[in-house]
Amino acid sequence: MGLLARAMLVGDEHLTFIEGNVRRSIGGALIEVGAARESNGGMAAHAQMVGKIGTVNVSAEALLANDFHLQGEAPQSVRDMRVALDAPLRIGRSIFPAHAEMRITDHRDGTKSMTAAARLSANFDRFNLATDLNYTRQYVPSGLGSPAEFSVGLIGTGHIGDFRLRAGTTFDVSPSARFRTAELSAYWSKDEDVDWEGDLAYDALTHRARARISHIRRLNSFALALTGEAATDGSVAVGINLNFSLDPSHGLSLSRRPLAQAGSVHAVVFRDLNDNGVRDPAEPLEKGVLVTTGTMVADHPTNASGAITVGGLTAYQPITVGLDQASLSDPMLVPKTALQVVVPRPGIPAEVQIPLVGGGDIEGAVVKSAELGFEGLDLELVDASGKVAATARTDFDGFFLFDRVAYGTYTVRIAKDSAASAKLVADLGLKLEVTPDKAVVRIGAIHPTPLPVLAAAGAVQATK
Repeated sequence: MGLLARAMLVGDEHLTFIEGNVRRSIGGALIEVGAARESNGGMAAHAQMVGKIGTVNVSAEALLANDFHLQGEAPQSVRDMRVALDAPLRIGRSIFPAHAEMRITDHRDGTKSMTAAARLSANFDRFNLATDLNYTRQYVPSGLGSPAEFSVGLIGTGHIGDFRLRAGTTFDVSPSARFRTAELSAYWSKDEDVDWEGDLAYDALTHRARARISHIRRLNSFALALTGEAATDGSVAVGINLNFSLDPSHGLSLSRRPLAQAGSVHAVVFRDLNDNGVRDPAEPLEKGVLVTTGTMVADHPTNASGAITVGGLTAYQPITVGLDQASLSDPMLVPKTALQVVVPRPGIPAEVQIPLVGGGDIEGAVVKSAELGFEGLDLELVDASGKVAATARTDFDGFFLFDRVAYGTYTVRIAKDSAASAKLVADLGLKLEVTPDKAVVRIGAIHPTPLPVLAAAGAVQATK
């Protein structure tokens, strides 16, 4: 159940609007009914239904209004009814999606209109073909109004190589049979940043043909489209379209990603010299770093201010923000925190600071008693908080390497599954520290402890 009350100004008239509705599911259908009243005495009632009968999807709607403002227009008195059906038609082994709908509108002045439409689609390899049928008829109080209008449209879409094609044509069947329009368009994406689009069209009613070509280029801060068009009547047009978003909270920076409706992240990458996790005024900013959001890498790296705004993100959905460490100019730098989780909101960039700290390497070898290496052991590097900071797998001679390890205190252990498979104790008894003075830690040979064998199990084995 819902209730809405609103005070509003329509034209020069102040109105108070009150509406109530009830929605309920009945079997396989969802039904909603409601009524509304305005302070000027206007009233309206509506009903909607969506459901499924067998394989047929049904949608129906009815509206009754008396001196009521509809969609901000002048008061209207009208009865409007619409019903639509969607169903798959099986012909042989093929299935063709079919759609049909009818609408009847009755105005207070006695005029009526009826429209009907049908659509049948089919897929053939990489092409989609559709046929549209449209019927319209007007009625006046004295009888029939204008003659019925019936038209047929054909639409085809598909791919040829890297080109996306669309073609369409329409014909009038009634009141007189004649060809009306034809159009052919092609779209080609040269790469991620450049697109081309062309269009040819002919209108038989005006005996006019036209041609249009567009070039779209996406730059770091905005998208640019150049369009040229010419027609057989001598008309010529040129258009320039700029598409960008403004981020006033960061010095009116531009972004070609939508910032007002979708979510966005504003990240700043800097060198955390004092390792406090927050940028201080004297700490340098890092230029040319690629920021990641989820599984996507930003289109361009951070600017001279170490910043980048990434837009087009799904709002109100958690997303991880990190770095592509291969883009760091100093291979010994690592992010203090590998990933940060934020929840973007529309129009408000989520602020993320990514501190970089010095890093080092930890290397060693896990060997057996005969100095043979343990091959294929999965090892875990655990930080002071108990979290796994990195993983590594031993080579054929037992050698392992943890690279780009942030400064701090760590322990090394065998992963649970590997320890159980090799019958080894997971704890290697190692505690080490990576510091600016000792950025490379070489552990040397490590002799893991075998899992103890129960005496009872040994006795059973000896008996066997």
